[in-house]
Amino acid sequence: MDIWAWVEKLHEELTDAGQERTADLFYRIPDLVCEEESAQAEALFPEALAAARSIRNPWAEVFFRHWQLRHRLGTLAEGETALPEAVSLLEFAHREDCAACPQSICATQNIASCYGCVDGPGWAEERKAVCRETMTRITPAWSCYACLSLEYALALKDEGRPEEALTYLDRRGEEIRQAGEELSRVFFMTRIDLLRLSGRLAEALAELVRIEPLDLPGDTDVDARNTALARALIVAGMGRAAGEAASADTEAAEALLRKAWDILPEWRSLSPACHAQWTEAADIIASRLPEYNTWHLGSSMQHALDHAHAVKAHRRAVEVGERHARLAMARGARHTTERALDRMREHLPLLRAPLQADRLLAARQAELEAMSSLPLPVAAGELLQFLPTQGERDPEREVEWLLAAFAARPDDAALLLQTCEALRACEAHPEAAGLLWAFVEAYPARSESVVPELISLIRREDEASLLRLAALMEPHLPFLADWCRAHLAYRREAWSEVGGHIERLLAHLPRAKGARRFWASAAMQGKDFATAVRVRRELAALAQEEGEDPHTERWALLVAASAAEDWTTVRATCIDMGFDVEPGDAVLDDPGEWIRLRWFEDGNTVEEVAERTGPATARVLAVARPGEVQRVRDWVVFEPSPLEEEPEDEEERAQFLPVYQAVHTLERGGYSGWFVDGPAPEYSLWENFRDALNARGYALWVRSSDEYRVHDPAQAGAPEDEEDNKGLPGIFFSLGVPPGVSLADADALLLSLTEGWPHPLSWIGLAAAAGGNVRRHEDIIAKYRLE
Repeated sequence: MDIWAWVEKLHEELTDAGQERTADLFYRIPDLVCEEESAQAEALFPEALAAARSIRNPWAEVFFRHWQLRHRLGTLAEGETALPEAVSLLEFAHREDCAACPQSICATQNIASCYGCVDGPGWAEERKAVCRETMTRITPAWSCYACLSLEYALALKDEGRPEEALTYLDRRGEEIRQAGEELSRVFFMTRIDLLRLSGRLAEALAELVRIEPLDLPGDTDVDARNTALARALIVAGMGRAAGEAASADTEAAEALLRKAWDILPEWRSLSPACHAQWTEAADIIASRLPEYNTWHLGSSMQHALDHAHAVKAHRRAVEVGERHARLAMARGARHTTERALDRMREHLPLLRAPLQADRLLAARQAELEAMSSLPLPVAAGELLQFLPTQGERDPEREVEWLLAAFAARPDDAALLLQTCEALRACEAHPEAAGLLWAFVEAYPARSESVVPELISLIRREDEASLLRLAALMEPHLPFLADWCRAHLAYRREAWSEVGGHIERLLAHLPRAKGARRFWASAAMQGKDFATAVRVRRELAALAQEEGEDPHTERWALLVAASAAEDWTTVRATCIDMGFDVEPGDAVLDDPGEWIRLRWFEDGNTVEEVAERTGPATARVLAVARPGEVQRVRDWVVFEPSPLEEEPEDEEERAQFLPVYQAVHTLERGGYSGWFVDGPAPEYSLWENFRDALNARGYALWVRSSDEYRVHDPAQAGAPEDEEDNKGLPGIFFSLGVPPGVSLADADALLLSLTEGWPHPLSWIGLAAAAGGNVRRHEDIIAKYRLE
C-alpha cells in the first residue's frame, strides 16, 4: 500500500493553491529527518505544525507530529522526555477524523520506540503487545508492517533473545517480499546486529558486505557511517572472541581490535541514536587495548551519558554509565568514575526491573572504594607552575590534583579557573559551574576573572541566573553587572541595549577590547553599522597602540564599513593593510575572484556562487531554482574568514572555490528565477543566445553537466542499448528575469531567440506564469521526455 498517496495528492492541491512553501514541507521534513539534519529539521517543525493547523487538516498534523517524533526518537534517541508527545499523538491519531490516516499506524511505532528508549528490557512485553495488536489491522504490503516488525524484533532482543528475534524478523521479511515489497537497509542492518548478538559474527560480516553496495529503499547519506559502526562492532566482537578462545591468538586478537578502532566512526559524526553501539564497540576495544583507553574516550563516554540523562533514557544511562565507570577505573580516573556511578545511581530506581544493573553498580562502587586518590605532586600553591612542565597533558589526572589544591586554597581565582578548564575538558560542566557560583558568592569582590567564565556556562535560556549574577556583582564590581546585563540583552536579541551596558562598563575599563568586540557584534546583528564601524575603528587603534598586530581588527573593520557603505573607511583600511587601492569615497566595486557565499535561514544551509567585488563584498552569480530564495545579482557583505580549508589534492584544489559566511545584503537584484530544459543547441547558437540575454540584463546559470542527455525522437524505435541510440546532448539552466521586465516579454524574447533552432527548449513554468502557450511546452516535454 502506498501510504504516501494522500501526501502526494495534498502536495498537488497546495501547490495549485499557491501554497508551495507548505506543500514542500511534506517532502522536505522527512528528508531532513532521514538525513539527520537536526538543526534544519528542528527549525521547520513549528512552521509545519502551524501550517497543518492553518489548513485545518488533521491528517497533516498527524504526519508532521509523527516525523517530529521520528527525529526525537530515531535521531536524538529521547526517552521519557518524548513520552508525553508520543502518548498525545497516539490519542490524536486515533480520533475519528484521523484514524484512517496511514500515519496513524506510525503513532503506534512511536510509542513502542519511545518505551524502548526509556527502558527497552523493562517495557519489552508491552512493546510486543502493541505491535502485535496493530499488525493485525494492516498487511505486509504496508511499509508500516516492516517498521512494526522491527520494533517487535528489537523488543525480543532487549529481552536477551536475539536468535528468536532473528527468526521472527526473517519470517516477517519473507511475508513482506511475498507481498511484492522491498526490504529497507534498516531492516537488513537490524538483522545483521541480531546475527552479531547471537554470536554469528562471520555471518553478520558476510551479510554486511553483501548489502553494502546495494541500492535499497530508504538509503540516506548517513548509511556509510552506520555501516562503519556496524562493521566496527562485528570486528571488535571477533577480536574479543579470538582473545577469549581456548587456543587464544593474542596477536590476531589485537590486530582485529585495532582494525575495529580504525573502522569506528569519529565521535563528532554520530547522532545520539548511535551512542549505545559506539560506546559498546569502544568498550570492547579499550578494555583489551589500554592505549585506546584515554581521557578523550572518557569525554565521549561522558557526553553519551549526559545525553541519556538529559533525555531520561534510563536503561541507556545505566548501561553507558557502567561502561564509562569501568574504563575510567582502568585509567585510574577516580573523579570520572564517581561521576559515572552517581549518574547510574540516579537512573537505577527509574528502571522497571534492575536486571543485574543494581549488582553491577554495587560491584563498581566497591572497586571505587578500593581505589586510592592521586596525591598532589607538589604543594597546592605550586601546582599551576608544575602542570605546564608535564609532557602530555591529561585533564582527568589533573582535575584530581586541581580539586585537591583548590580545596586547600578556596580563594585562589587562578587555581579555580584552571580547575574549571580541566572539568570542562572532562565534560563536567555542571560541576565547574557549581565551583564558580560558590566562588562568586564567597568572594564577589575578587571575581573579575571568574564572572566571564561563569557566564559562558550559563545556558542561553537561563535569564534568571544572569540576573542573579548581575545582582551579586553590583555592590562590588558594578562594571561586571553591566557585562552580565549586556549578555542578557544579547541573548534576548535586544541589540540596541547591549551598547548602553558596554558604555557603562568602558567607563570602568576604558581599554577593554573583549567588551568592544561584543558591542560591535551586537551592532552588526542589529544593523547599526555606523556604531559597528566606530567601535571596530577603536579596536584597531587600541591594538596598534598596544603593539599588537591590528590585522584581524582591520578585517573586522572592513566588514562593518562595507555593511555601512562607508567607502572612505573601506579604502583607508585597505591602504593600511597594504592593498593596492586608491583613497577617496568612491564605491569599491571591482570584479574579482569567484567564491561561494553561505546563508543559514529557514532551517536550511544555502550556498551560491558569487564574484568578489571588494575585500568583504561580492555579487551573486548563480540563479536559484524556482521556488528557492532568489539572490542573483544581490550585492552581499561577507565575513572574509574561509569556512572550509582548501583540499590537499592538487586537482581538487584547482576546482575549489572558498566559501564565506554572508553577513548583510547591500542591494537586492530583484530577479525572478525560472527553469529551462531541452536539447542543447550547437555552440554558436548557444553563444548568440547567451550573449543576447546578457545584453538585456538577464542572468543565466547552467546546471547540467556534459553527460546530460535527452531523448532523441528520431531514434524512437531503436533498442535502448544500441550504440546509435544515446539520445541528444541536453542542457538545463536557471534563467533570471530582471526586475521591471514582464514575464510575457521574457516569454516572447525566449521564443524569438530560439526560433528556427533544430530542437526547441522548454520553459513551461515561465510560460504558464506569463499566460503563454503552455501546450507548446507540454509537447516539447513529451517529445524529448524531459520529465
